[in-house]
Amino acid sequence: MNEELKQQILRVHEARALALGATEAVVKARQQWEEESHEVLDTAAKWQLEAQEAEAKLREMTLAAWAKTGNKKPAPGVGIQQATQLVYEKGQAFTWAKEHGLALALDRASFENLAKADPPDFVKVIKEPRATIATDLTDAVKQI
Repeated sequence: MNEELKQQILRVHEARALALGATEAVVKARQQWEEESHEVLDTAAKWQLEAQEAEAKLREMTLAAWAKTGNKKPAPGVGIQQATQLVYEKGQAFTWAKEHGLALALDRASFENLAKADPPDFVKVIKEPRATIATDLTDAVKQI
């Protein structure tokens, strides 16, 4: 074994040992911090869950208001965007792509871009409404 190779093996071994020791110290410090901060962490988790549930309810209510009125901005800070979704059988799409000289394999992104502009007969275009919530509701709250 040549000396340079031997020295590099020793360097890697030492570096790994030091990295493992440092990682273990981080894990220990993190565990200690989490134990000391459990009340703050529990409170944060509780409010994160509360925010997620409140946002889900607001999205439901926004979709319901849109369904009832057709207004895409039924209240300040919320709205409706419609995402285009294509439903098709991949085998038919691949056959179509080959017939149109697009690929030897289906390039899904290219196919969908073309299909959005001019959908082949086998593609079903669905508009799916999605409720949006402004990231910052401060101005919206002032308008309410």
